[in-house]
Amino acid sequence: MNMKGMTAKKLVFTIVLVALFPVYSINAAEVKLLYFYIDGCSWCEKMDKILEDSSIKRILSNTTLVKIKVNGKKRIDGDKTEEQLAKQYNIKGVPTIVFLDSSGEELLRVPGLLSKEDFKDVLCNYVSGIKKGC
Repeated sequence: MNMKGMTAKKLVFTIVLVALFPVYSINAAEVKLLYFYIDGCSWCEKMDKILEDSSIKRILSNTTLVKIKVNGKKRIDGDKTEEQLAKQYNIKGVPTIVFLDSSGEELLRVPGLLSKEDFKDVLCNYVSGIKKGC
């Protein structure tokens, strides 16, 4: 890894990710991303743009992305409201992305906004089933 020009903040972030998050080996089609947001949140708007980026969309092409408005009343999968899901997953801030496996178990949680490069790093290196476009 080329450390030249890498900020201390990014280095600390990378070390924390490596230390805390194991690599999960699952099929990308089995991965579900729950993206928790709220209207009017500037950080969420930035995360929306990252999720709409063509390189990120290519990586996520075989996964399911579910946008969940933290204070929303819409029912997801006909079961719970968005607000109930936010409480179930103990969402304390937005944006937050929760990765689930095919059985609904939480694999990984990304609280807050990441840069496109850091988010791509998480997708490509910490959820090994997501390799397309990496």
